[in-house]
Amino acid sequence: MNGDVSNRDETTLIPVSSKSVVIVAGSSFSLPVSVYRTNCVIQWEFQSIKYDVLFGILKVDEMEENGSYDPILPLSQYSPDEVHCGKLAIEEPGRYVLLWDNTHSWLREKSVNLKVEMTQGTRTMNEMMDYSKWVCRDSLIVGGCGIIVCLKCKLLVH
Repeated sequence: MNGDVSNRDETTLIPVSSKSVVIVAGSSFSLPVSVYRTNCVIQWEFQSIKYDVLFGILKVDEMEENGSYDPILPLSQYSPDEVHCGKLAIEEPGRYVLLWDNTHSWLREKSVNLKVEMTQGTRTMNEMMDYSKWVCRDSLIVGGCGIIVCLKCKLLVH
């Protein structure tokens, strides 16, 4: 499958990352995720090996010059050797960070296996308008249902 996501269903899971990481004692691992549409869902599963790890989700406050973060899912402690799964509906586009934190440990590094996926989300009315103009200059959006009809060539796009 190519990288074009324009024809994917809004509920199709798109892989973000799947990897094993080692988080050195006193540090953290962050996975940035850019969300471009409303009603996107970020889904994750992870497992730390032998030792606990903290996990949370932050939103980058782009209005602040220093790039501060707003906690969306506060950091919580997760026990080792269990698979932890979750999902979070993201209401507004922006930059988010999934954070695995080991700053509480002075001696032990943490090995974490993780997998993160997301849905594409809902097209905004502006996106549908832009897309309809790209499809055909004479196109029209029918109601709020997201169907685009070209008045000239009778092309129907959903």
